[in-house]
Amino acid sequence: MVMTKTGLMKKYPRFFDVATMKFFGSRLEACGFDLGDGVDLFITSEEDPHGVAWDGERRFTVRVAWLADDAREVHFDVGSFGKHGTMREAFDAAKQTMANWERQKGLLSRENIKDLT
Repeated sequence: MVMTKTGLMKKYPRFFDVATMKFFGSRLEACGFDLGDGVDLFITSEEDPHGVAWDGERRFTVRVAWLADDAREVHFDVGSFGKHGTMREAFDAAKQTMANWERQKGLLSRENIKDLT
């Protein structure tokens, strides 16, 4: 199921905090996807306005997030932070992550979700 940008930002307000996003030059690039079991996948991009990281180039990250039982936000990068140089690369990686999730349904859980990478 597709999740809107607004829906993701409401569900994960700490992650999408305006000041934090500004500091990292972050953008939520596209709608997100509900993988089931309350797990969401989305793509962000980051750009260092000072040019220290990635020579100031905007980079893209595929992320997975969910709310823990105590309502704490849990999120991590699929692959590495800023791994993708283009939105197309990030989107292809997101599609592969979704395919892996579907293929391994029942074998993956929140505890071993990093096996998607």
